[in-house]
Amino acid sequence: MLDVQVLVEALRWNRRLAAISPLADIIIEQTGPAPNLNTDEELIKFIRETFTVGSHIIGTAAMAPPELQGVVDTKLKVYGTNNLRIMDISVFPMELATHPQATVFAMSERLADIIKAEIQ
Repeated sequence: MLDVQVLVEALRWNRRLAAISPLADIIIEQTGPAPNLNTDEELIKFIRETFTVGSHIIGTAAMAPPELQGVVDTKLKVYGTNNLRIMDISVFPMELATHPQATVFAMSERLADIIKAEIQ
């Protein structure tokens, strides 16, 4: 639910930002969400009905403890398996404030080092 609450706050912030000059001077109309959606419940309904996943899906196999619904450990091994590993942006436990490419490269290099150390 944290992700939905963050999106509600982002929608509210966008409205405040759009009401300030110079943006307010050039915005002709608000197209989404509809200006009449104001309560948290209305905005959450709008989010659930219209928002989609972007190109960089994060956290679907998060590196976190199992009690926090994590999927992989710090060696990127899937919990409950012998040697199945995951290394893509799905292991990031939260969204990055940057493009993920460099971080994926760095984590891939780290995983290569982990695997090489284990087979030596």
